[in-house]
Amino acid sequence: MSPSTAFEPGPLAPDTIEALTAGELLARELKLASGSIRPCIATVYHNGADSERQPYAHVIGVELFTLGVPLESVETALRRYNNQCSRPLPVSEITKVIRGLERRRVWAYSCKHRLLAPYCIGAECPYRKNAGTWKGSRVSANGLTVSGWLPLLSGAEVKVFLGLYRLAKLKGRGPEQSIPFTFRELECECGVGRGHLRETLELLRHRGLIAELHFSDTKGEPSTFRFPTALPEVGSHITGVSIVVPSGNIMGSLREHNSEEHPEVRGEEIRKNVEVKQA
Repeated sequence: MSPSTAFEPGPLAPDTIEALTAGELLARELKLASGSIRPCIATVYHNGADSERQPYAHVIGVELFTLGVPLESVETALRRYNNQCSRPLPVSEITKVIRGLERRRVWAYSCKHRLLAPYCIGAECPYRKNAGTWKGSRVSANGLTVSGWLPLLSGAEVKVFLGLYRLAKLKGRGPEQSIPFTFRELECECGVGRGHLRETLELLRHRGLIAELHFSDTKGEPSTFRFPTALPEVGSHITGVSIVVPSGNIMGSLREHNSEEHPEVRGEEIRKNVEVKQA
């Protein structure tokens, strides 16, 4: 099968409403945020595959795994997919896919991949619309430098921000959309230990570098975050920090102060204004 061109429905594409509904049903089944599942993935999941059954099992497994679905739930989903195939795979093939997800880093398949392009519903696909909105976005990896934040953040904050950015792009979510993630996959993307992720995420949120942040209270459900419309300029939106500017050096360092009002952020004070002091 030859891949469909950009924004053109593929030869195996179902009705648009049917595909979008299938995506929402699968997202609900896996306790994911609305819009998390691409219509093409959901279509194959619900209908099974007549050929290349194992490759499609891998496509589905990778998609769900990168969205933060626990491996046990991924395996259950793959068994359901397998039951829809005209000739189900041996259980050992499903087990092989799961073991592969455990052992190596994986990336979601591109919309233009030969296995997914035939099921593309075209311009109506929200995944493609969302992915395209990054072009010209004021939230980017280079944005930390442009907005003046880079020299003021700790190494962990920079790594976590870039990890979130990579996850957003990987999952095809737009810069202003709610993006599901798990601590496991964020740790994998940014290299910061899981024990330090929560406090680092809270710091980024209070600095305005993350617009919304929600930690899941239910085991197996992903947390979510959203980027702001644009990264705030240093001093325009920051709360909770004092910037110390050394003599003869425009680079600043951050100092945090204890506060009873916001004990959840390492006991740091949330100030209404940024203090710029001459060292």
